[in-house]
Amino acid sequence: MKYNALQIMTILFISIVTQNLIWAQSWTWTELSTTSAPPGRRGHAGIPFDVLFIIFGGDLGGTFDNEIYLLDMPGSTWSPITPMSVDRPTPRFGHTMIDSIVDGELGLLIFGGNDGSLLNDLWFYNLATDEWMEITGTSGDIPPPMMGCSAVSLILGTGEMIIFGGYTGSGYSNEIYSYSPPPVNEWTLLSSVTDPPPPRTEQSAILIPDSTGDTILIFGGKDSSVYFNDLWKFDLASTTWTEISAAGDIPAARASHTAVYNDTDNQMIVFGGETPVCNDDTYILNLSTNNWTELIPLISPDARAEHVSIWDNLSGSYSRMVTYGGNCITTVFSDTWEFSVQPDTPTPTGSPATPTPSLTPGVSSTPTITSTPLPLCDTRYPRAHDDIGGGTINPSDAIFCDSAPASIPAGDQELQLFAFDNAYIGNIFNVRITITYRTSAAPAKDSYRFEASLDGSFGSPVTIVPENYTNVPTFQTVKLDLGAISYTSIGTLAIREAGRKGPGSPDSYFVEWDCCFIELYGICMTPTPSLTPTQTPTGTWYSPIPTDTPTQTNSPTFTNSPTITVTPTFTLTSVPTRTFTPSLTPTNTTMNLPAGNQTGVIILLGMFAIINIITLLCRRLSV
Repeated sequence: MKYNALQIMTILFISIVTQNLIWAQSWTWTELSTTSAPPGRRGHAGIPFDVLFIIFGGDLGGTFDNEIYLLDMPGSTWSPITPMSVDRPTPRFGHTMIDSIVDGELGLLIFGGNDGSLLNDLWFYNLATDEWMEITGTSGDIPPPMMGCSAVSLILGTGEMIIFGGYTGSGYSNEIYSYSPPPVNEWTLLSSVTDPPPPRTEQSAILIPDSTGDTILIFGGKDSSVYFNDLWKFDLASTTWTEISAAGDIPAARASHTAVYNDTDNQMIVFGGETPVCNDDTYILNLSTNNWTELIPLISPDARAEHVSIWDNLSGSYSRMVTYGGNCITTVFSDTWEFSVQPDTPTPTGSPATPTPSLTPGVSSTPTITSTPLPLCDTRYPRAHDDIGGGTINPSDAIFCDSAPASIPAGDQELQLFAFDNAYIGNIFNVRITITYRTSAAPAKDSYRFEASLDGSFGSPVTIVPENYTNVPTFQTVKLDLGAISYTSIGTLAIREAGRKGPGSPDSYFVEWDCCFIELYGICMTPTPSLTPTQTPTGTWYSPIPTDTPTQTNSPTFTNSPTITVTPTFTLTSVPTRTFTPSLTPTNTTMNLPAGNQTGVIILLGMFAIINIITLLCRRLSV
């Protein structure tokens, strides 16, 4: 059969429309019907915290703000938070905010911005006490006052913040800084061994966690004359920048957009921004292939810039990007939207009860985060050891708490414990390491330290006990919070005592390691029995499993850490699918499409009718 030019153009048009329909029916923008929404704003900061979406500050359209608002995402309710403290940051916009740990307390860390002048101050909001605290006395490579920089949170035990770029008043920055909160309270300028991106402001940044080393991915931004659409990766372990070559539907150069990391599918999702006009487009970058895809849903939020977006995979039966606020020219928005692939037939057999978190204790109209502990979901012990140097006496005795420790000699000896059970037990928000040790005598010229490594390589270890020469004559228990690490990282976690030999012969003391375990805190599933010291693990391990029960004296109280007081029970049967691929395989003359795609079917049938009409007209014209 031969086709004329008009028929060929029609078929091509139908193909394009059909492809966009499939994308539109996969990913959907939906405006959320929230109550008590904050006033519209731009240049604010926002983070996810458990099932909450927390925002701070912003420009309300000529008036700056310094209020905290939280969205209870399961209940779709916004609430203002009234701090108990008198001191608070000045109203501002263009600042950064992350979740962090300051002196062992969990909260919000604010840096910089513009309150009429550029700022480089640091403020911490304690989520347990509802109090603001300005962090002063900071040392190190303190950044200049700036706005429009991007920040990511490295919560692993230290609550470290990484910032990049920004506008300094005299120009644009391409420097990257690391800030370690109190008790360290120090800024460090990270020197790259490779060329960094061009200086810029109002770019996006996401943290991509990986067992082999975390990276930060930068996209877009602008300077005084140029908008960017380049991609750069910063490797935190090697402090190297690498420009990434991407393919596909590469977005137009832009700034003041948002980007979130979809950890379910290893994607970056970008929405909106200025090019310099306002935009309402949405793109997905596949981080495995570095291929961009523009998504064209049937509806989208109004075009905007300077909004905030977060990735939410805790508050419902499907993951989603949640977006609030922003502006376009003189209009500021106060609407809240989600961007998601919703299951066709969400039928989970068990769903979490709607928690009612709040940051204002005692106010019944506001959900409450209390100072009660996060639920302890499980306690897990290392099931393998590696005696590096071969001098440790009874190395497996480091696992259990019985005052009969493993004895590690001074010098360059090292004992590693690893192979923690990483079976799923629920949504874990904190993993706490506990070790107990003492020394047999005072070190003279040798030193010792305790460290943890998420990938087991100790390439970038987390300090538990810093290198020191201190004599600890009685058993001392030390705890370290790693934050919300993945189950993969739990499985690869290793903990070690490592010595360092001084001049001459090794000292004559021993480090006596008596106890090592981790505790998992969060929203627990109905627990399955964890590995106890009397059980035999599956697989082959290098060390015996302890035969006595750890004492409860080392169990943490966790009294100053916020929690959701409702502990739902999940049943993992019939979990709804988060994505779907339309089935277009014909059976006889029937086309099978997913449920809920009636609109697509109607449009497709209409297009086929148009083809038939055009074909009949062409035949009449050819007669």
